[in-house]
Amino acid sequence: MFIKTNENVWLGGEKSLTIAQCASAQITAVSNTKPVVDVNTTGQLTIIGLDTVKGSIGWLVESNGHNLKAVRATDALQVGIKVTGDNNSVSCNSVSGSPIGIRIKGAFNNISCVVRNNNGDGILVEGASNTLDGNRVSGNKGNGIHVTSDGTNTCLKGNRSGSPENVLAEYLLDIDAIDCGGNQADGTSIPKPTKCPTFPAAGFCE
Repeated sequence: MFIKTNENVWLGGEKSLTIAQCASAQITAVSNTKPVVDVNTTGQLTIIGLDTVKGSIGWLVESNGHNLKAVRATDALQVGIKVTGDNNSVSCNSVSGSPIGIRIKGAFNNISCVVRNNNGDGILVEGASNTLDGNRVSGNKGNGIHVTSDGTNTCLKGNRSGSPENVLAEYLLDIDAIDCGGNQADGTSIPKPTKCPTFPAAGFCE
């Protein structure tokens, strides 16, 4: 993709293909009642480096087995990136300006993103057996990373929450998570006796 366009895109059907940014490619929603990009194909997509602006959701990943690399989502009205499918890999250069940065409702997804300056939680996990790997979550007005009671077996690996601060907790865990190593809160490795000593047990880490 070479240009900036104004549209809402639905990627359905059954083809497997790669969509890549070859210049400064950006998709701005025409309708803010719909996602900018709705991924719903039964094929496997690789999407590299595309930006979305506004829309109800920047990226809605409804189906399974896709690979989004270095994408961006800015100023979506509900959620920057929402993943309801399973076994997807999503890495983001930036997710910002939305009520929720990333919302994960599917299972067995791997998320690695820069999530900052959203108006609520940076990352909200509502599905089971997902991995948050190497996320940078800061400056959000809610919690940095919030794992709900439905987010069983969430693996937290190499995440940095805070610096600058999220307004609420750096990690809010409604259920025990799995410490897969290398996590930080406000630039400090956790758990430590003086910083989030019970992490990753249910509770909050500030």
